[in-house]
Amino acid sequence: MTDKIDYNGIIWVNISNPTKIDFDNVIKTYDLTDIEPDDILSKVQRPKYEDYDNFKFMVLHYPVFPIKSYRLIMEELDIIWNDKFLITIQSNKLTKIQNLFNYVKNDESKKQKYLSQGTDFLLYRITYELVMMIFPQMNQISKEIDLLDSSFEKLKPSKIVERMSALRRNIIFLQTSLKPARAIFRNLENIVESEEDPEKDIHWGDIADFIGKILDMAEDYQELIEGIYSSIDTMLTYRTNSIMKTLTMISVIMLPLSLITGFYGMNIELPFADLKPAGIYIGGFMGIVAIAMLLYFKARKF
Repeated sequence: MTDKIDYNGIIWVNISNPTKIDFDNVIKTYDLTDIEPDDILSKVQRPKYEDYDNFKFMVLHYPVFPIKSYRLIMEELDIIWNDKFLITIQSNKLTKIQNLFNYVKNDESKKQKYLSQGTDFLLYRITYELVMMIFPQMNQISKEIDLLDSSFEKLKPSKIVERMSALRRNIIFLQTSLKPARAIFRNLENIVESEEDPEKDIHWGDIADFIGKILDMAEDYQELIEGIYSSIDTMLTYRTNSIMKTLTMISVIMLPLSLITGFYGMNIELPFADLKPAGIYIGGFMGIVAIAMLLYFKARKF
């Protein structure tokens, strides 16, 4: 789906879930023949920035938590712009862009706020809003860590391992996607520092700093996750050892009892076998053996 905002000659085109037809129309309308179709239609694995003759192209990734899931996914945002137009291309899962586009399109004062200072400022506002969107998601990760830390004794081991694995995966995805993005904004800061109009409130370095704070948070969370994982692993190992110890004690106690019943199950002459209360005598002897072994284990503090 393609939609457009035109304000005093500044154009913002937003394309959600682009098709080949959408791409061809954009190429023809805005003379983007230098760009490769695969850069738009396929998912690029890492953020990047390229400066062409008549436009600039940037790929960014932003985290999104699907509904009823604690495993985030990284959604790609493709941005093409020059001093006349800005084109944003993304899937419908990155709802923040679509919401922001509608927010600006349906309010004249918002158009003036976002588009009156040119496409660079518009891009700055879009990327700023998207970066700010990550902080609540980091809080969600923090709450998940706190939940596991406070209730891991109540959860099933399989559930703990699943959620810990998801947390570690989320942190790795964030780091691998945001580190290149921070470098891109640092580069933009250096490129346009001498060219920007002082009256325009564009500070690419601020966005890089915000991404740096998110990466610092991710690093702290990673350390917390590793510590909690180590504690959980120790607890699960202790539980396993306790279970194994109990089973071993039962097996050791049952061994002589099985040996006695095995002998008396044979068709041979054995002591007390011909007596009517033989079962009582043998059962009592087996009980004495079991009690003696339990007392032995207790004395040895097994």
